[in-house]
Amino acid sequence: MMLRESLKPFFISFTFALLSVWVANKYFSEARQMAICALTALGLSTLLGQLLESNRQAIWQEKISPWIANRKLAFEFISIFLGIFFAAVVIELISNTQHTELDLNAIYRNKIVALFGHNLNVLIIGTALAVVYRAGGLVLILSWNALHWAEAIFSYIKQLKDQVGLSDAAIIFTSILPHLFLEALSYVIAGLAGVFISIAILKYEFGSAELRRVSIACLTLIGVAVGVLVIATATEVYLGQAVFHALRGS
Repeated sequence: MMLRESLKPFFISFTFALLSVWVANKYFSEARQMAICALTALGLSTLLGQLLESNRQAIWQEKISPWIANRKLAFEFISIFLGIFFAAVVIELISNTQHTELDLNAIYRNKIVALFGHNLNVLIIGTALAVVYRAGGLVLILSWNALHWAEAIFSYIKQLKDQVGLSDAAIIFTSILPHLFLEALSYVIAGLAGVFISIAILKYEFGSAELRRVSIACLTLIGVAVGVLVIATATEVYLGQAVFHALRGS
């Protein structure tokens, strides 16, 4: 059921991302990546409003458990991220962009503490954007990550295919995907906390029971997001990165 409900956000975000790429390439080439992110967020504004309203009704009117309702909302935002990511992959495949040759011996040698610090910084920025710009801010940071990851992974795999063959390149690609999903999930959970607290601050009086309830829930969500981010970082270092260098013999 949840998978079927996530298909609509996936296909809508996929379509808008493709459209945003075309518009950005034609009119905003000097700031292409940021234009794509902003245009995608603008294009999805109606859908985002619908998803948040459905979440609100589920919790406050239908009395569905917030954990169940918010889990559904998180998966819908993950499907939005995946739609943008796969749109970016399609663009990479058909555009035949010439990427700068990378020294694969020197890259992807992250230390877990430093990498976690970098990812945590992204999470904090994404949450801040969600507080200020709500769902649009969350989609903005998800779009940026989707575009960045699609470009980087495509560049890696293209060079790896020539070095280790298509089958090993496919294995490396598969080993990288889990941490991408987990990172995106952590950003979504923290971003939703930012969206919820932003709405609550404007809706409820300071010191009210409603605001305290939302604040506690948001702090819990941020704690969960950080926990997921720890797992994502460990997965990147001990799975994706390890497989990457093991199959290359580096």
